[in-house]
Amino acid sequence: MKTIVLRLIQFLFLLCATFIIGFSCCSEDDQIDCASFNLDSGFRNENNAIVNALTAYVANPNTENCVIYKEALGKYLDALRQYDKCNFNENDELELKLAIEEVQMLMDSLSC
Repeated sequence: MKTIVLRLIQFLFLLCATFIIGFSCCSEDDQIDCASFNLDSGFRNENNAIVNALTAYVANPNTENCVIYKEALGKYLDALRQYDKCNFNENDELELKLAIEEVQMLMDSLSC
């Protein structure tokens, strides 16, 4: 009887530990600050990567440079989509939607 109780306690402890670890994985660092949304200055790293990749692709339009350019666009698209869940005013929401559509169309137009 004592071993059953101990095993039950161990099981409950492991179950609780699993839930604690599982729920702590979603830290505040993963959350997006919706107030920081700014297409002009908020995506400098992504924009710099796109400019560098596009420059290389224009200078030497091979498959490798095309893929690098497309990946840079994809990272920018991922960064934009993080703001999808924000409650923006109408202008910011439209600006975000148009930016996402534009980048997606540009990616789709690349044949690499």
